[in-house]
Amino acid sequence: MKELAGAVLDIYKTGNLPKMRMYADTLFQGENHGDVPLNKIFVKLIKTIHPDRFAAHLNTVEHAYAQQDSELLSFYSTMLKMETAVRQTYEQRFAYDFTEEYRFGEEDFGYDTWEYSDSGSDEDEESGVESGGRRSAREYEFDFIRAVKAEYLGNMDYTLSPADLAAMEGELSIAGYGITDTEGLQFCRSITRMDLSHNRISNLYDIQGLIYLSELLLSDNQIEHIEYLRDLENLEIIDLSFNEIENIDVLLVLDRLQFADLRGNPLQSVETIRELSRRGVVIIR
Repeated sequence: MKELAGAVLDIYKTGNLPKMRMYADTLFQGENHGDVPLNKIFVKLIKTIHPDRFAAHLNTVEHAYAQQDSELLSFYSTMLKMETAVRQTYEQRFAYDFTEEYRFGEEDFGYDTWEYSDSGSDEDEESGVESGGRRSAREYEFDFIRAVKAEYLGNMDYTLSPADLAAMEGELSIAGYGITDTEGLQFCRSITRMDLSHNRISNLYDIQGLIYLSELLLSDNQIEHIEYLRDLENLEIIDLSFNEIENIDVLLVLDRLQFADLRGNPLQSVETIRELSRRGVVIIR
């Protein structure tokens, strides 16, 4: 279950809605997830497959076996085989070799890859791009506005104003830019999902006014204190993994919170974790 939960968590963080829906459709057969947003599917899945539920699931399986409950036993059989089944189906449905049809060669374009390589050119290092095209926060440092411009406007000669930032809606993803200065973030008041993972953020002051946020990803930063999350009343999902956080008591005031990833932090708030769990918040730590 730990591996399965990890796979679902990785899919959520990459925003892969088609694959997440395939997991849900496989496990919850007969239910339609076509119009369900990513965060809702994720919470539904993670509540079912969370490793902390292993003992409860084992008791249920034993009871189902004793009662010869074939429907329930079939559900758990599907859960055990789900990751392999989804991977195979996903590869068949979405993998397509365009090079055969269009006869492109490798020299015609550069590839993005999911794997890092130890070898890389000097040009890659200077540009802040790891071999294979992936950004590396270690190689360069951006402030928030420059990172937004680089991600969404590229090399366009345009200066982002507070009004431009305020007009942005929906998702904002600027992971891996080495951001330390978040000035300008406070204007993004209409954003509902924000990914600031893999940066160098230590202060969350500029996030406190973003009350419409329902999902906030802050993994792999340098955060020690999270008191400025107090007013994020619509927050449902938060990823605080791999920071320097000891106290998470502020999460208790977030009434809509459903999921929190707290791995890799020197947590001192054991009772807070217990209280959050009692409230039904799914905790990974």
